[in-house]
Parts: sequence; structure tokens; C-alpha cells
Amino acid sequence: MNKKYIMLICSLVLIIGLLAILLYLKWPNNKITLKTNGGVPYTWQYTIKDDSIVKFKKKETKVKDKNLAGGEVIEYYFFEGLKKGKTTIKFEYKSIVDSKVDKTKTYKVTVSKNKKVQIKEEK
Repeated sequence: MNKKYIMLICSLVLIIGLLAILLYLKWPNNKITLKTNGGVPYTWQYTIKDDSIVKFKKKETKVKDKNLAGGEVIEYYFFEGLKKGKTTIKFEYKSIVDSKVDKTKTYKVTVSKNKKVQIKEEK
């Protein structure tokens, strides 16, 4: 075989391999990112339609500017796959005073056979 063909084949294999790795790393999107503000009387609350497929694992909070009262707070909700399937997670931004819902966000959740979680927001 010609050296050019060998180089071309090796390059294609390398590119396909890198794309496969990138897609694999992109797949496990097991978190939902929501924003709120410090000091507001609202909190995000979630409900899982079918909790035999996915469960809540942990929540992490990041304060954007700790020196700013009422500044933006980012909340990360992590979920763990239990079995293969599809379900939805609904988040409501509720008042802690009177339980009035200000915002609602719904997410489609797909869990693969090896329990990897893919979450996409419904528009």
C-alpha cells in the first residue's frame, strides 16, 4: 500500500476515535443547573415522575459574588440512574412564605442500560 493511503487511514481512525471519546464524555449529563438569588424567599423544589428510573444524588451551590447581597446563586442538582428508561423531572421555583409557584422548568431524563443519565430541558 502507498504511504499516503496508510496515513489517510490512520488519520481517519484517529479522528473517528477522538469524536467517539468526545461524544462519550458529552453523554453523561447527570446534572441540572438552576439560578436563584441570595436572600430571596424562593427555593427550587423538584418532583420526579418515575423515581424507579432516576434518583436525586446531591446538590451543590455556588455563590457568584459573595460580597454582593442578593447576588446570583447557581445550584447544581445531580441525579443518579437506577435502571434503563425515560422519565421527567419538574422543578418549581416556590415561595417559602405561601408556596406560590413563580417559575416551572421540566426536564426529560433518559437513563441508558449502563445507568448513564442524559438530561435535556423541555422547551
